[in-house]
Amino acid sequence: MAGENKLQMKQIVQNYKTGKLNIEEVPPAVVKRNGVQIKTRNSLISAGTERTKVETAQMNIIEKAVSRLDLMKTVLNNIKQEGIIFTFKKAFNKLDSFMSLGYSCSGEVIAIGEDSEFKVGDRVACVGENYAAHSEINSAPRDFVINIPENVSYQDASFVGLGAIALNAVKLAQLRQGELVAVIGLGLIGQIIIQIIKTEGCRVFGIDIDNDKLILGSRLGMDSKANPLSDDIYGQISDFTSGEGVDAVIVSAASNNNLPIEMAGKIARNKGRVILVGAMPIIIPRKDYYEKELYFTISCGFGSGLYYQDNVNRAYPYNYKSHSVKENMRDFISFIARKKVDVTPLVTHRFHLREAADAYELIRTRKEKHLGIIFDYNGNPSREKNVDVAGKKDNSMLGLGFIGGGSFAQGYILPVLKKMKEVNLVGISTATGINAKNIARKFGFRYCTTEYNRILNDKKINCVFIATRHDLHAKFVIEALKKGKNVFVEKPLCLNERELKEIVSVYQLLRTKHQTLNLMVGFNRRFSPFVKEIKTFFRNRTAPLIISYRVNAGYLPARHWVHTSEGGGRIIGEVCHFVDLLTYFTESFPVKVSVSGLKHPDKSIPQEDNVIINLEFRDGSLGSINYNAIGDISFPRERVEIFGNSSVAIIDNFKTASLSRNRQTKVLRKLDRDMGHRDEIETFVKALLTEKRSLISFNEIVSTTVTTFKIQEALKSRGEIAINMKEWGIHG
Repeated sequence: MAGENKLQMKQIVQNYKTGKLNIEEVPPAVVKRNGVQIKTRNSLISAGTERTKVETAQMNIIEKAVSRLDLMKTVLNNIKQEGIIFTFKKAFNKLDSFMSLGYSCSGEVIAIGEDSEFKVGDRVACVGENYAAHSEINSAPRDFVINIPENVSYQDASFVGLGAIALNAVKLAQLRQGELVAVIGLGLIGQIIIQIIKTEGCRVFGIDIDNDKLILGSRLGMDSKANPLSDDIYGQISDFTSGEGVDAVIVSAASNNNLPIEMAGKIARNKGRVILVGAMPIIIPRKDYYEKELYFTISCGFGSGLYYQDNVNRAYPYNYKSHSVKENMRDFISFIARKKVDVTPLVTHRFHLREAADAYELIRTRKEKHLGIIFDYNGNPSREKNVDVAGKKDNSMLGLGFIGGGSFAQGYILPVLKKMKEVNLVGISTATGINAKNIARKFGFRYCTTEYNRILNDKKINCVFIATRHDLHAKFVIEALKKGKNVFVEKPLCLNERELKEIVSVYQLLRTKHQTLNLMVGFNRRFSPFVKEIKTFFRNRTAPLIISYRVNAGYLPARHWVHTSEGGGRIIGEVCHFVDLLTYFTESFPVKVSVSGLKHPDKSIPQEDNVIINLEFRDGSLGSINYNAIGDISFPRERVEIFGNSSVAIIDNFKTASLSRNRQTKVLRKLDRDMGHRDEIETFVKALLTEKRSLISFNEIVSTTVTTFKIQEALKSRGEIAINMKEWGIHG
């Protein structure tokens, strides 16, 4: 990465559980291949949006739940699938987290990724939550960053986020010169919308309940105005439009009811357009919208592409083609550069970053009228990319480092490690500093960093846990092994044969040097109490098994990261679990595979998400994996049925199991789903402390990984494929 500096930074964060707002010292986010790192000069508070976030965080747990009823369905389904205890633990873990504030800033590029179109020293503007936060340093992908002209100040450029939102709404209105437009809500975005509409040669009628905002709007070019608390809105609109109604209404107000939408329907002309920008309940009153055949649409924030990025070829799907985030950013800054839009009158307050508490007290209490609130950033950050935090005392034998820290790691792995007295949690590295600081604080790591090399080079760390996105697994496994570290990597081990060959080569080289390092892949299901019971149940079998494994995986949209180059697809990323479990039960490697894939009429559902996989094992056992994404997600996720030696064993979603033999059935039950995560981690740590061999043999890990590659190959060829493990040095 060019221009890399050793930096740490201050960032405004709020604890979502307590509502407490702090300025925290955190490591800056990693600069991605297509991204930039920015030293922030100014950032803009979006008072309406950020007031809502702050007030929500300060609610009690019941109020938070009521405010997010949209999430209750997800919570209830998690309770059904995973059990009430684990679901609530996971929910409270998410609550007790820092959240960033801010989404619009400007500054100077101080570091760039390999594929970045920018250079160090560029003056830029940036948008996006977690990309353009109120932070001394910000890191963002190229599609959310633009250069700013020399005649545009950093302060003006920091309006780019709100400007892009305003411009996207105006573009969606498809205005023609001479049309009449009403703008409901004259906050920051509304005031910018007024100015952009005027550049289209249209006349503007502004509506707000704050007379000062109406006066400001008139100064910025608004043709007429009304306050619904004191004026005859409908009479004035009739006069403004000669009784016809406005051609378009842009609703930029925020509301806890749908009154602005109702008003828009009443003041619009027949076949008029209504564009919603502000957050409010969307309840469309049928009468006006039906009789007038009104066009209603919701503006997507900064623009199309906000929730879709193709980092490979940077192409948007056809329906995302117009008004991209970057286009809206550039067009808005161009308006400022050409003096078509003036944001200077919108600035009412300026604060230094260290005065964040005062700034948010102002927007929370509204003790002073405010509109645009700017943060200034002065001085240079210190030259270190790591932050030391208070962690557990180093009185243990095993020093652990962690690379990655998503919801899976925080829900399933780290809570187990935190409770183990024999473990010293030394350092945590994640791509974003706020996440690293969150994890270090919650789980007791001694330091956090965004530089993974610090973890690999730390002599106090003798085992590295890797829980990043899938495309980084092989890289970190190889580097950690070369550094002489034991490794626990979440599945999958790697994404292709080239990566696997390199891992095998490194591991075999270590063996020739008599280095006994443990490499463990997170195939947790074989550690489930139910699986252990069944393994014992069949311990004296004398004949092959037939195993049926059904997985109600649930739908993932085509743009989900698992389907991208970062995830490698669901066969490599998840089916490996089920191949491993069948290998464990049969104590044998797959030697042949055939696959049938469902050609779903919905082209957004990848074929590999709906497959039936048939495996033949060396000992003669047969396995069938029915993996599908077309079922009801509320239905139990996994069911395993094992037949052999006049016996049957069944695991139903890892909450119940039954063992049948001699016409007698033993039933086992668990309150919560137990898929073996806790036992997996505890057993791995104990093995390291007692210097035992790997819990899953290296040959088994390689066999499972190769089998997933062959499954993908068989799906494409729709034929039967032999699996020759001798090619990989495996003869067992």
